[in-house]
Amino acid sequence: MSLTLLNLPNPEPGKRALLPNGAPYNLARMADMFGGVRSLSGQYVTPERAMRSAAVLACIRILCEDLSAIPLNLYRHTPQGPVRETNHPLSALLGHAPNSWQTSMELREAMILDTLAFGQSFVEKVIGPNGVEALWPLSAGRMVWVNPLDMFIPEPVPTFWRYADPRIGQRILISDDLWITRMLAPAGTLQGQSLILLAREAIGLALAAEEQGARLFEHGVQTDLALTTAGELDKEGKDQLRESFMRRHAGSANAFMPLLLENGLDAKRIGLTAQESQYIEARQFQLGDIARVFRIPDVLLGISQGKASTYASAEQFFLAYVKYTLSPWCRRIEQSIQRDLLATSETADLFVKHDTDSLTRADLQTRYSAHASGIAAGFLTRNEARRMENLPALPGLDTPLQPLNMGSGQIIPPAKGAGARLAHQLAKNAVAHEQKLLADGKSRADVYTKLLPGYLAAKTGLSAVQCAEYCAARMSQPEADEREGTELLASLLTKV
Repeated sequence: MSLTLLNLPNPEPGKRALLPNGAPYNLARMADMFGGVRSLSGQYVTPERAMRSAAVLACIRILCEDLSAIPLNLYRHTPQGPVRETNHPLSALLGHAPNSWQTSMELREAMILDTLAFGQSFVEKVIGPNGVEALWPLSAGRMVWVNPLDMFIPEPVPTFWRYADPRIGQRILISDDLWITRMLAPAGTLQGQSLILLAREAIGLALAAEEQGARLFEHGVQTDLALTTAGELDKEGKDQLRESFMRRHAGSANAFMPLLLENGLDAKRIGLTAQESQYIEARQFQLGDIARVFRIPDVLLGISQGKASTYASAEQFFLAYVKYTLSPWCRRIEQSIQRDLLATSETADLFVKHDTDSLTRADLQTRYSAHASGIAAGFLTRNEARRMENLPALPGLDTPLQPLNMGSGQIIPPAKGAGARLAHQLAKNAVAHEQKLLADGKSRADVYTKLLPGYLAAKTGLSAVQCAEYCAARMSQPEADEREGTELLASLLTKV
C-alpha cells in the first residue's frame, strides 16, 4: 500500500516510548510490501499492484464495504436477555465516530483493507478516566513486531510493536495500546498472513493477462478484414489502396458502408485465433479463481458460469455469502473487540454483535406474515414487531396476546342468565354453519381463513381479532368436536 502523510495532530504521550527520528528499525517485512514478491508469471505482487486487477479490486471492495456497513452494537447481558448498551463510551466509538476525523464505517473499512493486504490491522487506543476515549488507525505496513528481552519483564509479558510514524518518527507500542485484528496467523506466531501475498500466483496471472491485453491495444495490430488481389501492386499502389480504404471505411461514422472492389480485389473475414480464444477463457477463469480466494459468490461479481441465475438461486447465493463469508469476519472482529477494547471486569456483562439482519431482511409481505405469526403465537408483542420495522412504539401494545388454544387450562365457568343462553344458542348456530361448510367439501384452510371469519363477524358481532382467534384455535385442533366449538365461541360472546 502507498504511504500517505496525513496532516494529523501528534498523539498524546502515554505508556509508549518515543524513539528519535532516524533510529534504525527492522524493515524486513516492509521490503516485501514495497519491492513485491515475484510470482511465477513474472509479475511482482504487492497489495497496491494487486488492487490494480479488476477482480481483486472488486472482491476487496465487496468485503470492505459490506462488512463496514453492518451495524456494530454493544449489548449488556440481563436476566430478560441481551439489551442494547448506549451509555458506555465504546458504544459511540463503534457506532458513530471513533475519532475526530473518521466515521465508524471509514475506520472499519480501513481495518478490513489492512487485514486483507497485510494480514493484520492496528488501531491505537486513547485511554482516559472513563476507559477508551478515541480510536486512531495505524498503517499495518509501517508496523513491525519487536522481540523484547522478555526474561527481564514481569508476567504477563505484553507484545511490543515498532511503528514508523510519518509525523514524529518511530515509536514503541505495547499490546495494551492497540486493538489488533489478524487473519491466518500460523500457530505460535503473532503476525497474520496477507491474503494477497498468499494468492500471489493467481493474482500475478491475472495481472499478466491484463498487461498482455493492454500491450496488445497499445502496440498490437489487429484487423478482421483482409484485401487480396491476384495481381501484384507496387509500393505506390499499396499506399493508395490503404489510404483510400481507410478514408472510406475507418471510424464509427463509416461503419457498415458497402465495399466497392475492382481490379480483382477480394475481401476476406478473419476470425479469432485459438490463442486469442484461450486468452479470453484465461481471463474468465482468473476472475473465478480470485473470487474463490476471497470467498465471493459468482453472482456478486457478475460471473454467469455459462448459465443465468434465477432470483431464487441468487437469493440462496447471497444467504450463503452472509453465512460463510461475512459471518467469520464478523466473529473475528467481535472477538478482537472483546479482547482489546473491553476491560476484563466488563467482558462478563458486555459484548458486541454485528446486526446481520439488515442484510437478510426478507421482502415486505414475508416480514409482515412472520410478524403476524409471532404475534398470534404470543411470543412477539406488537411493539416489538413495530421496532423491527423501525416504527415508534404505541401505548398498549407491549402485552403479548394469548391464543385461545394455549391458555392456562382453567375450566370456563358456565354462563348464567338469559344473555348466556342467547349466546350459547347463537354459538351453536354458528358452529352448525361451520360444520356444514366442512361437510360440503371445503378445505379447512378456506373455511377458517376465508369463509367463516366474515360469517361470524356478521352474525355474532365479534371483532375481527376475536373471529381470527376462534378460527385459529379451531384450525389447530382438527380433532375437537362440535360441542367444544360451541363452548369456545359462547365464551367469546359472553365477553363482548
